[in-house]
Amino acid sequence: RVGRFICDIHTNDGFPHPTDPRSILKKEIQSAKAMGFEYKTRPELEWFFVFDDYTPADDGVYMDTLPFDSLALLRRTIADDMRDMNISVKTIHHECGLGQQEIELSMDDALLQADNSQTSKMIIKTESVLEGLIGTFMPKPFHDQAGNGLHIHQFLTRDGVNIFSDEEKGISDSLRYFVGGILEHVDAMTAFFNPTTNSYKRLVPGHEAPVFKSWGVANRTALIRVPGYEKKARIEYRAADGATNIYFAKALLLAAGLNGIRKK
Repeated sequence: RVGRFICDIHTNDGFPHPTDPRSILKKEIQSAKAMGFEYKTRPELEWFFVFDDYTPADDGVYMDTLPFDSLALLRRTIADDMRDMNISVKTIHHECGLGQQEIELSMDDALLQADNSQTSKMIIKTESVLEGLIGTFMPKPFHDQAGNGLHIHQFLTRDGVNIFSDEEKGISDSLRYFVGGILEHVDAMTAFFNPTTNSYKRLVPGHEAPVFKSWGVANRTALIRVPGYEKKARIEYRAADGATNIYFAKALLLAAGLNGIRKK
């Protein structure tokens, strides 16, 4: 059996440490609750399976099948491990790059899914080693392949109702304000979303990564995509990568989005 302990960091006098990422996210979630909102998120994790010489471990491409997707059973093992840890998996499949994989968690409370993302990464790395491989979340391992993103789908609810939805317009003013808040602060926040030199090798044209500060409906080249409408309306932040601290990322997105709602 494997034990899992999700912990906060406190100071010697028992208060949350001011730089603890998990405590910072919890603080922003409380700010949202004070405004009457619940923050729901769905992370998408991308990674590569590589051999010890750092070459791709399979020849599959997007949504591929056997024989090219030769690690399908390893993905199944990972998904089974996640279910054993009570992590709800929406989809798991081969991504665009050779050896590249993606797993999407279900939409749920932001803190829970941040914890589940960290657990999922540990499961992926552990099962990779047991298979004689390396599971890497490095943002851009190969210059000629798509990089590893950490896309974060999100919306706010009030009394259980998605406030990003609008029956007449499709998307609500609250969604637009939330997006506006993120765009206002995204220059500074990028240091957290893309924290390594390698991160910026991913943000280039032609490899499914955003390169402009923009938002759009059903536009996968945009920094912020609005993929859903009506009751399913949400936004997807697409620039964060595999080196991102997901607690910081969600805290920043929520803080900036709430600021946009306040300022309209």
